[in-house]
Amino acid sequence: SDSTSWNLSPMEDALNRKTKELSILFPPLEKWDSTMEALYVEAKELEQSIFIDDGSLATYEMAFADYQYTWILEDRGDSIHPAYVSAMGYFAIPIYSGWVLFTNMF
Repeated sequence: SDSTSWNLSPMEDALNRKTKELSILFPPLEKWDSTMEALYVEAKELEQSIFIDDGSLATYEMAFADYQYTWILEDRGDSIHPAYVSAMGYFAIPIYSGWVLFTNMF
């Protein structure tokens, strides 16, 4: 079979739902430092779509389902970040702040 016979409706439905460009997923409050606080203030002033990561699927759906891109601000060097995987599941392109140890995500 060729690609014209593929059933892409779930992906098409997900992509058609994307009405917003960028969400920003902040780490849990207990992981914030002064830099994270400053980023939060700036994001609020710029009226960005802000979400605080509590690890729940409901938060991930709100942060990713309607957005083309998501910026994940928590650096995890020891494993694949669950939000990174969830973002891809919602067809949102994750922008991950943990570039230094990015190779640990594969």
